[in-house]
This record gives sequence, structure tokens and C-alpha cells, in this order.
Amino acid sequence: MAGSTAGDGGKWASGAERWSVFWADAFPVAACVSLEKKYEALADVAAQVPGAERQVALRRLAHAWPGSLREAELVGPRVCAARLASLVEIRGGVGVMSRGYWRTLGASALPLWSELHDLLRDQLEWRTRVEPGECGRGATAVHRFIASAVAHKQRWPSADQLMRVAGADVGSKQAHRWLAHRAGLDHAALRRVLYAEHRVA
Repeated sequence: MAGSTAGDGGKWASGAERWSVFWADAFPVAACVSLEKKYEALADVAAQVPGAERQVALRRLAHAWPGSLREAELVGPRVCAARLASLVEIRGGVGVMSRGYWRTLGASALPLWSELHDLLRDQLEWRTRVEPGECGRGATAVHRFIASAVAHKQRWPSADQLMRVAGADVGSKQAHRWLAHRAGLDHAALRRVLYAEHRVA
């Protein structure tokens, strides 16, 4: 994320500068297309008869877009369909625009979900590479996770800052809190955007 980190990846902008940088960054076409595929896959799974084939599809969804099953469960098929329609309409009309542009159109859930999927994916990939006892809570786990996420340092701060902002449990709640911090939202406001109404700014 251009301009958001210092060379060591540990010094982040703060306050209004921090969240203005987040919303000023581009929401790439590839990220939009990925979300379109997610919502199409969610619709396909919802239409399937319960059984082994559907379970396989659910596991694929959870792997490709971590957090997507929880999203679908909480917002329901109507909101998922509306989010897909927004993606197609906005992307087709303007091409690559900033996250903030999508926010002005009441579609801030879409760039937020794109970033959250990446954060959760980073955590899950780390968990698959370490021993079970090395995952989870505590400063040691957070430092190991951040050390492993060097390729994704545009998304993550230093381990110490991550613990101050989002806690020392490498998991979903930490990812949500860090995203809220970057986007200039409190945790409750972020959850309202992600899980409630698709037209919330």
C-alpha cells in the first residue's frame, strides 16, 4: 500500500492520515473480479442440495475467501446478491477507482471485505505452516506471525503495534480490529458495514 509504511514496515501513519490513506488506495479490478466470483459461488452453494458435494463446495469457499461463509450466514442471500450487482455495475461503469470512491457510492463493504479476506488468508496460511502449539495467543505467536508475513507487510504493522491495536490472539477478531483501525472505524462500526447493510458508508 503506497505511502502507508516506512521502509521497515513498522511505522504506520496515525489518526486521520492513516484512514485517509486506506480509502485513497485503489480498489483493483482483480480484487473486484475475485469478489464477483465469491458472490457467484455463494449463490451456487445456496442453491445446492445438502450433501457431500455441497460440503466440498463450502470448504472451497472458506479456503478461497476466508470469512465468506460467516458473511453469507449473517447478511443472507439478498444482500449477497445486491453486493454482486453493485460490483458489476460500479466496476463496469468506472474501472479502477479508489476505495473511497466505492465508499461514496455506499459500497464500502466491498473493498473492506476484499482486504479482510487477505488478512484472514495471511493468518490461515501461517497457521498451516507452524506447529499447533505455536499458533494462537501471546506475544510470541504474534511476533512469529508478523515475521512470516513479511511478503504482506503492506497489510500488517509491527508485532508490537498489532498487539496494541488488535490484541495478541492471531485470529479473526484481531484481523477485524486491525482492519477497523486502518479504515478509521471502530470495531462495532466495521461489523455493521461487513455484516448488516450493504449500503452503509
